[in-house]
Amino acid sequence: MTAQTYRPDELPRPTWGALLPLCLTVFAVLVHGSAIGPFAKEIARDLGTTVPLIGQVSTLLLGTMAAVGLLAGPLADHYGHRRIILLGLGLLGLGAAIMGLAPAYPALLTGALVAGAGAPIMAVTFAVAAARYAGDARRTALSRIQAVQTSGSILGAPLLPAVAAATVWRGAYVVVLMAYLLAGMLILRGLARDPHRAGRFTPRTVLAAYRPLLGDRRMLALYGASALRAIGWMGPFTYLGAFYAERHGLALERIGLAYMVASGGMFAGNLAAGRWLGGVDLRRAFAGTTAILALCWAAVFTLPLATPQVVAVATAASFASGFGWIALTTLLAAETPAAAGTTMTLNGSAFALGFALGSAAGGLLIGLGGYALLGVVLPVATLVTALLVWRPRLRLRALPGHGAPAVTQAAHDIDRP
Repeated sequence: MTAQTYRPDELPRPTWGALLPLCLTVFAVLVHGSAIGPFAKEIARDLGTTVPLIGQVSTLLLGTMAAVGLLAGPLADHYGHRRIILLGLGLLGLGAAIMGLAPAYPALLTGALVAGAGAPIMAVTFAVAAARYAGDARRTALSRIQAVQTSGSILGAPLLPAVAAATVWRGAYVVVLMAYLLAGMLILRGLARDPHRAGRFTPRTVLAAYRPLLGDRRMLALYGASALRAIGWMGPFTYLGAFYAERHGLALERIGLAYMVASGGMFAGNLAAGRWLGGVDLRRAFAGTTAILALCWAAVFTLPLATPQVVAVATAASFASGFGWIALTTLLAAETPAAAGTTMTLNGSAFALGFALGSAAGGLLIGLGGYALLGVVLPVATLVTALLVWRPRLRLRALPGHGAPAVTQAAHDIDRP
């Protein structure tokens, strides 16, 4: 493994300045991800295709991200996190340029494919934080990076349409490309050079990287929970705008505002987790917030709530999701038997797969039985996620002299397969 290591007495602190290169990287990727939705109609018109086909661009990007992520983690652990982040930023920038200049639909798909190959670096940024920090500092670092990532979707929604209004939709990709260039400069200056790695990278290297994870039933349960949670979280969230329009009669501007409020709930949940999870059983925290998420979505889509109530409950769901995600990523970093890059990128692939399946399942359920069926089936899947992770015997204690949460050895051994 090539990540830089530290003695306990010299562990760095996760200040905002130290985290800036990582934060800007994930922020730029989320802004890029926000560039399709607001312009789907305009892009379809300019490229002579349909809005549903434009929607498949995001599906292709997510699918590519999930597949390439399986290789990106072992690559990052073998060659170094800094190298792979820079390579990913290059691919993302190239993908943004192709998408912005696309003369036809196939070129747009090509750009999404290239960008999807670079997108797994989001998980590698979390791996950098997981490898560099420990205990409370690790949780704080992960929560801050995730909060900035969330802010990318919050700010991307109004920022890119404003740029497009002054130019055209292609101008939004110029902003995305500039963000990637700036992120690359900060990574070059802010992250230490990776040490030279001896030996070749072969298929056997990939298998060796995943072997500890595949042999650990607790970790497999966490990855399964991550994918199921993504289905239950993103499935309803994807169709929330259509629900606002069809059931509550909101105009596009008000739908955008409602989305921003809900995303703000996730941002708050990310930051709150960084402050409140110290000394808490992370499995119970994840399971509890995941159950709250499920109940909130069930209420939104099945109960006769007024519009302000729906927005409030959706915001509560987002808060629970943001809080639970930090609990999950911190838990993965604390319990993994493998290297950080492989651990985090596998989680990113699980999330991307769940996102794609959730979007597809949500559309199918709405077609079969309307929003009420979506509000029953996907929350049930989310409750299964909570049960999958709940381990009452797991406890946390502080490491002597460091105040860092750790699993007590007795309970840890009991839960081992």
